[in-house]
Amino acid sequence: MTEVSLNPLPEENPKQCYKRTALRIVESKLFEHIITTCVGINLVALCLEYYGSPPMFDYILKMLNLFFVIAFLIEALIKMLGWGVTHYFKMA
Repeated sequence: MTEVSLNPLPEENPKQCYKRTALRIVESKLFEHIITTCVGINLVALCLEYYGSPPMFDYILKMLNLFFVIAFLIEALIKMLGWGVTHYFKMA
């Protein structure tokens, strides 16, 4: 049976060091697990918001939300570096 890659790359071996490093990070299982865990925790954090919650609780949820926005932005940037911008949006 032939294995089909979910992330086919436009170029197999990028010449730039930063592209190779970004590609290695993006294709690692650890990176995938970290992002999946962030998605799960973010889902729970978004579900915790309720009307009349204490101001400190709202502040903590806002800071968590900011953390996850930054984490997902970094994920997107690393993927764009590794795969290239055009390929990143083709995969999206």
